[in-house]
Amino acid sequence: MFKRIYVAIDQSEFSGKALIAAMKIAQTSKASLCLGYCITNDTLSSQETALNFLEGIKSQISDLVEIEIKLLLLMRNMA
Repeated sequence: MFKRIYVAIDQSEFSGKALIAAMKIAQTSKASLCLGYCITNDTLSSQETALNFLEGIKSQISDLVEIEIKLLLLMRNMA
């Protein structure tokens, strides 16, 4: 069915619900879960905060599903 499920999250309640739904789909279809976090500020502290958040989630759910994490840089037009 699915090989990989992609979900992009932030620290909102809606993202938590999306993550739970994606985990359930990944578990039932034996797919891996690719967890992304979008950042709009490309500073080292923003990247570290996002990576720490993702690593925390990964440590909690890695025994349930295969998981990989990615940081996605979202560029804004400043013109």
